[in-house]
Amino acid sequence: GGKALVVLDKGDGAPPLTLRVDTIMLSAGRDANSGGLGLEESGVKIGKYGRVVVDEDCHTSCPGVWAVGDVTGPPGLASVAQQQGRHVGDLIARQLSAAAAAAEEEEE
Repeated sequence: GGKALVVLDKGDGAPPLTLRVDTIMLSAGRDANSGGLGLEESGVKIGKYGRVVVDEDCHTSCPGVWAVGDVTGPPGLASVAQQQGRHVGDLIARQLSAAAAAAEEEEE
């Protein structure tokens, strides 16, 4: 029954936080829950650990399909998924605006 010493250093120049704890739990190596969705049959490439393969803009290998969040790999953080979701939403909105503008030009 000894205690473990944990030092948390955010790397921002602030003094590190030191804790003495009874137990340390690490959750790592989660697999994506992408099986059974028909992604591969749709042309979406699945990589290691069931993760959906995406580029820097969250595009998958299937045109018009994006993926965000834990299913694309680490880091599995809600804030990362939110940022990815906002980015993809902006990309889609720009595409729709460009398509609408092109359609209006054709009508003139």
